[in-house]
Amino acid sequence: DASLANLYLQARGNSAVIRRRVQATPEAYGLPNGFKVSDRSIRRFYASRHPELIKRARDEEVNPFFVKPGQQLQIDFVEAKFRFAGQAEEETVYIFEATYAWSRKSYVRVCPDMTQASWMISICDCLQKNGIPLEILCDNDKSLVISHGKEHVRFNPSFEWLCKPLGILPRACRPRRAATKGRIERYGRYLQENGLVDCGIDSETIPDRTALQKKLDEWIEHTADMRVWDTVQYGKATTRDLYAKERALLRFPEALKTCFDVTCWPARTTDEGIVYVYGTAVHLGPNYRGGQTVYVAVRLNGEVLVTNAAGNVIRMTDIPPENLHEFKMDQPPPTSRSAFHADISKKGSRKSLLSQFDEATD
Repeated sequence: DASLANLYLQARGNSAVIRRRVQATPEAYGLPNGFKVSDRSIRRFYASRHPELIKRARDEEVNPFFVKPGQQLQIDFVEAKFRFAGQAEEETVYIFEATYAWSRKSYVRVCPDMTQASWMISICDCLQKNGIPLEILCDNDKSLVISHGKEHVRFNPSFEWLCKPLGILPRACRPRRAATKGRIERYGRYLQENGLVDCGIDSETIPDRTALQKKLDEWIEHTADMRVWDTVQYGKATTRDLYAKERALLRFPEALKTCFDVTCWPARTTDEGIVYVYGTAVHLGPNYRGGQTVYVAVRLNGEVLVTNAAGNVIRMTDIPPENLHEFKMDQPPPTSRSAFHADISKKGSRKSLLSQFDEATD
């Protein structure tokens, strides 16, 4: 009983997690090999033997939600705590989460932060792996939505820049109305109360975020994708079965592959108002001189978008796609401005040389 009581605390009362653990290693809990049990029996066992452990929670009322297959992807971020192997304390982890609303097919990505770069890269990776829907429903995070009034939603230009070539309509839920994206809200709770709890029991085998990502991917495949739903059209069906049907209505266009691969990073401007992007000097103008922070996004086809902290577009341009293979993301051109300064006395006037440099690097 002590080991089962401890498992209840580790699993935070989640009967599905307890069932999987008990059936996987029954001998660890004093049970015979091949032991099988239902979630209901587990709840009854703890209610009768360990009532002190049980915390009853009132289910929230959920409004009916209707969506067509292939129509909508809902996205969000989860900020959670996780104790990695060898650590005494839990630390904060940021997990991007996405759910295809009709099939409930899910995707997660463990991120270093919740910056715009993490949003953009995670969205692209999800779409590339699981398919492009007609629309993306998001909350009102500033990385996605700049303002949301009664009559008009102003999306972050970087988010629109990402969606437009893919033919995706961005949509924002009503402010302070989380229920308008109920699929992802419920999945977020499921991820924290089931997925992360399950991973937490094996935390001594998870040393870092890469290992946590692998463990969560396995959890999606073997647990989240196997959840059973009552459907009007197909009766009882798993998420995996429903996604197989929805996948046929999602888009995987070969011609748009270059739109998926997006690299994002914050950059600081030079004294001349320049940011370096894969061996190219991109001029932002006099208003951005002197070490200001801007945000750079680059597609695999060489399209470049530079925005400020408020999400406003500063510059849209193109660089040679081959530069992405030849240079690091913030590497200056092969011949730096300092080299021109050094040769001024030998090769001509300062003005003409700097003009040549500017023409050659933009």
